[in-house]
Amino acid sequence: MNQELRGWSQIYHVRTFLRDRQYALAEWEGRKFRLVDTGGIGDETIYAESIKAQCKDSLKEAQVAIVIVDGQCGITDADIDVSNFVLNAKKQNAQLRIILCVNKCEAFHFGDVLAEQFWRLGLGKPYPVSAIHGTGLAELLIECVKNFETSTVEDDHDVIVSFVGRPNCGKSSLVNLLSGTNRCLVSSNEGTTLDNVEVTVSEKGRQYLLIDTAGMRIQTQNRRSFLPKGRGLNAIRRSDVCVLVIDANWGISRNDLKLAEVIRMENRAAVIVCNKWDLIDKDPNVYKNALGYVKDKLHWVDYADVIFTSTKTKQRVYNILQACSDAYDQVGPWSLFYIGVIVLKELPNCTAK
Repeated sequence: MNQELRGWSQIYHVRTFLRDRQYALAEWEGRKFRLVDTGGIGDETIYAESIKAQCKDSLKEAQVAIVIVDGQCGITDADIDVSNFVLNAKKQNAQLRIILCVNKCEAFHFGDVLAEQFWRLGLGKPYPVSAIHGTGLAELLIECVKNFETSTVEDDHDVIVSFVGRPNCGKSSLVNLLSGTNRCLVSSNEGTTLDNVEVTVSEKGRQYLLIDTAGMRIQTQNRRSFLPKGRGLNAIRRSDVCVLVIDANWGISRNDLKLAEVIRMENRAAVIVCNKWDLIDKDPNVYKNALGYVKDKLHWVDYADVIFTSTKTKQRVYNILQACSDAYDQVGPWSLFYIGVIVLKELPNCTAK
């Protein structure tokens, strides 16, 4: 997928690094279509069932399923399990075509030889390719699109909204509720989301692209937490509105302060969401005191509306899109109204001798 889209999905040599499915718009020979990159099936991890459910959902809406196997490893038990999984999915989706892709066939003369054994999977003709060198991809894509009608698929969004915050503050749960889907994997384990996940939502005649970003830390020894920071920063820069999600039970951390600073420096419109409000003990002054605390601490984005939400009870969750719409209307696309103030430092007097 990255060979065609030039780095859309993250690649890292850690098993199960990709968990949520990733969508991208692609074009081949005048035909536009959406590609979906899914997590690997068969790895025994705490996310295995969730990843499998994501794959099932993607196969229900797909016209073509590309099953990728490792040509250098030969047929494995995992390949057989995946083949059975896709064949069962085909029973539920009659229009689904299955194409078998044999990757890592770098040796051109032996590619067909390596691929030959995979006929035994019962998925039809195996197509040898090398993702590293790009060989064989043209034949694979021709086979994919040959039955497609001329498509008018477009990415059409009025407002791009990114959800940013520390790990496990509820970003994925908020996106799932707003989209009415289980598009994002949700777990009590910190760092479940490892890459940006995008989902389109329509509300009151407006199309929103919601971007669920991986939790970001300022400093970390964990390579998995460190990697998404660049992707999260790209999401902020790409957004019209940034939703800064705070864990109300945890309070405002240095991470949150730094993210607020980044949002301001990138001149993005913003909405502050204090999630997990159901865990806060209520008294007559709690809302007023909490609002003052948030506005005081997050002075970088003091222009942002503050919403106290709970994904558990769904309290005020559905107010977020309206707040994003209002913020967008106030600043316009990409905050182009912003006028930077240039401060010139007076140069010291210099006298040549």
